[in-house]
Amino acid sequence: MDINILFLIGIGVVALTCLSVVVYMGPHLKKMLTELCGTEERAMFWVAFSNVTFLLIPLLFAMGYEPNAGGGGVPVFSEVVTQLKYGLTGLAVSVIFLGVIVSTSIFSLVGGPEGRRS
Repeated sequence: MDINILFLIGIGVVALTCLSVVVYMGPHLKKMLTELCGTEERAMFWVAFSNVTFLLIPLLFAMGYEPNAGGGGVPVFSEVVTQLKYGLTGLAVSVIFLGVIVSTSIFSLVGGPEGRRS
């Protein structure tokens, strides 16, 4: 298989995986950010920012892997899975980073683990 086609297949798999995470997390993230930001307009900006982050960071990680088509007898499926592994690593990094930021905001809003401030 041509190495360029193999690379694009891997990028496509990573993009579809990230899109599914964006679709799954979107409504939950919007509710939480609306409460944290105070207005829906501000929340929608941060939802859009998060969605772009959830797509771009994993794609950058996935683009860092160059498939080795035809070299060493590595199966095509294995090459795509390896590229997906790089993309999922990027997705995990971006989700964890966003989780830390949002949880910090929640703790400052509610006054720490003791409960909501008056």
